[in-house]
Amino acid sequence: MVVNGFINVVASTIERRFTLLSEHSGLIMSCYDIASVVFTIPISYIGTDFHKPRILGIGVFIIGIGSFVFSLPHFLSGPYEYEVTGFDYTCLSPASQNNSANRCDSEKEISHLSNYRFVMMAAQFLHGCGASPLYTLGITYIDDNTPTKMTSVYIGRLSIVAY
Repeated sequence: MVVNGFINVVASTIERRFTLLSEHSGLIMSCYDIASVVFTIPISYIGTDFHKPRILGIGVFIIGIGSFVFSLPHFLSGPYEYEVTGFDYTCLSPASQNNSANRCDSEKEISHLSNYRFVMMAAQFLHGCGASPLYTLGITYIDDNTPTKMTSVYIGRLSIVAY
């Protein structure tokens, strides 16, 4: 739920809270996949020679560190101050715009809070690093250590939980 569920659900809230552009939040979400791709082959290679449960435990520990790092901007940035006015983000059509302050610019004003996106990107990268052993070594560990009749049941349960 931490890796594939919660973060994707709150993407729009994170954009609003930290004044991020949609491309920034997309990059934050992509860091997980990038790390998974980068670390899958080395983890698979290392996992053939080393203790698989230990590597899986280290991966889960790294996911925990990533979750802690992802929560840091929410605690370090101070309380969220929002405006209740209804039309702050509404743009006028070009025909009705004059050179007033209500004109829409093509670039959104980015505050200092948007710099926390780098912390969130690092956290998602840690999530991807920690989750790559689950996808590669987790299935082989189940296959090696369960009776043949029960292997498909356990792999199915892992797929329900992890994917």
